Amino acid sequence: RVWRILHCPCGKRLAPHVDEMLHVLARRGELSVNEATRTQLAQMRASTIDRLLAPERKRMELRGPSRAHLGVF
Repeated sequence: RVWRILHCPCGKRLAPHVDEMLHVLARRGELSVNEATRTQLAQMRASTIDRLLAPERKRMELRGPSRAHLGVF
């Protein structure tokens, strides 16, 4: 959820913001994460984040001939 809110950045750009975003979302009542999980997520390395988000990124990829025309307009 944090990844999508920040517009799907790579793990290297996401990692420094995870802890702060978890606190903000918890304070607003939009996300409930226990302290142990929050600590683990905040300490996660960028490469681990990228590895865990790989299936989601693949699902979001554009497929077919439509992607060939993205830079034309």
